[in-house]
Amino acid sequence: MGSQRRALEIAGVARSTWHYRTRPRERVADPVPQKERAYPSRISETDRAVIAGRITAGWAEGHAVDHSFASAWDDGVMLASRRSWWRIAAEIEDQSARPVAPTRR
Repeated sequence: MGSQRRALEIAGVARSTWHYRTRPRERVADPVPQKERAYPSRISETDRAVIAGRITAGWAEGHAVDHSFASAWDDGVMLASRRSWWRIAAEIEDQSARPVAPTRR
């Protein structure tokens, strides 16, 4: 008489695989895509618009995203992390106002 663990080992099947094959999860009728799921730290669309406005205003003055982020923090506007500001800057459609970073010559 053998054990289930030994039988699965001989068959080359992981115990977790066997478990989920014999007891599958119930299907969700209308699943929500990952990018649309709500979570507590998600930045609202109004905050995104404020950040995008500050970024484009900084670009108009020739400032980088980091400068706009620091200026917002100096003004007491703390809407998102620096990395989130860069993500929002990448999503701005009109990148023509973006200042060109100086390079070594």
